[in-house]
Amino acid sequence: MTEAKSRLDANVSRLHAPRYSSTELPPLPPRIRLAARCWERVWNLTLSQAPSAQCEPIKSFAQRFNTEVVTTRGFMRSNRKLCFAITGEDIGVQAEFELAMTIMARLESEYGPIERVEDRPAQIWPYQAFNDF
Repeated sequence: MTEAKSRLDANVSRLHAPRYSSTELPPLPPRIRLAARCWERVWNLTLSQAPSAQCEPIKSFAQRFNTEVVTTRGFMRSNRKLCFAITGEDIGVQAEFELAMTIMARLESEYGPIERVEDRPAQIWPYQAFNDF
């Protein structure tokens, strides 16, 4: 196990937040295989209102979550729609889920309320439980 992966696993194990369960939550967006051990998952969000002009650009916001084994990218698709991608090597579904929920919680606090995640109402996803991470 690489040092970066063990550090990521240690960070995730400290999080005492909801665990992903396919029976209780909607399916995650599809994973795209980029290489033998590298995957990407893209999340599409719709905000309730367009972010103010003073907000940090979504590209630099998403880069805050980059580590040695995880890369995040984000961009606005329209004035209310945005997407972010999580690309990682050897990252588990739970770690990826927790990172996505943390990004959504921070997005909501900085850009405004999230109306939809993928094609479902945002309230279905437990991202508010990740506000403290």
